[in-house]
Amino acid sequence: MEIEDKRQVLKQEWENYRYQDNLRWSKIQTIGVIEAGLLAGLYSEATSVTLLMKLIFAVITSLLVLTIRLLAEKDGRDAMSHMKRARLMEELLDIPPVDKAINVFGVRGHHTMRIAIFLLNSLNVFVIFDLASRMRYAARGAILFLL
Repeated sequence: MEIEDKRQVLKQEWENYRYQDNLRWSKIQTIGVIEAGLLAGLYSEATSVTLLMKLIFAVITSLLVLTIRLLAEKDGRDAMSHMKRARLMEELLDIPPVDKAINVFGVRGHHTMRIAIFLLNSLNVFVIFDLASRMRYAARGAILFLL
């Protein structure tokens, strides 16, 4: 393979890496919007949706967030495979590697994303249990009212 062809392959690998990485982070932004909508819809006083419907909505939204998270993980793995190939091409071309990404508190970006999604899923579980307990409390009150 000619040196110019190798440079072209290197350029293409970095473009593919950036594309996959952008896909991953756009999915994370989508998760943030979905979570904001979930919390606004569940705890807004202006809504007349029953507690059961809120609970169903919270469960479905949590499953949607989990699915998007898995898709973001796949995009991250795809991005890392392009990065590995680009690093290999840099070695073959004797090009010094690009500086590594800056870590936040010693944690790499994809680990930070995983922690954030875990915390959001934990919040969803809390919200689901909160709604379930409020449903149980409301049902108990309705039974006492009927007696």
